[in-house]
Amino acid sequence: MIIKLTWSEFDCAVKDLSTLISSHISDWTSYSIYGQPRGGLPLSVALSHTLNLPHGVWSENTPAEIAGKKVLWIDDVIESGETLLDVVCLAKKQHCTFSPICWVYKPGNVELIGKSPFNEIYQTLLYLKLASSEEWIVFPWENQTLKVIEEDCRAYAVGIGGSI
Repeated sequence: MIIKLTWSEFDCAVKDLSTLISSHISDWTSYSIYGQPRGGLPLSVALSHTLNLPHGVWSENTPAEIAGKKVLWIDDVIESGETLLDVVCLAKKQHCTFSPICWVYKPGNVELIGKSPFNEIYQTLLYLKLASSEEWIVFPWENQTLKVIEEDCRAYAVGIGGSI
């Protein structure tokens, strides 16, 4: 099943995540926001503006920047948990306070729960929407790509005498 999220839903997600952050992280004003390329960047930039917090892009240079700091790590979706595990390991090595935040969480796909250091971080995960592993989430910045894929599928189906 394909679930298409809209820009209007994005605006609501920014507002709702801002509320979650301010209500669940007591000293949130002392944090910096880091967005995970690619999907986490639209959300992290919007949250940075809404919460008036410094913004950075998570990259191979990030560990030096975050040493001893407080970080809100933002991504659009957490599925397998592999990206988050890599980020958690880097954050722990830098002794930073780390809080993961995402718009969509697919717990059925996460194979790393129960494994350290992943488990401690997962207990602090803030998210808005739960999705099953069968749901394909299309974020607003991906809609154009999906439209092209759908058109290609239709053209292929028509070409072989079928339909979508």
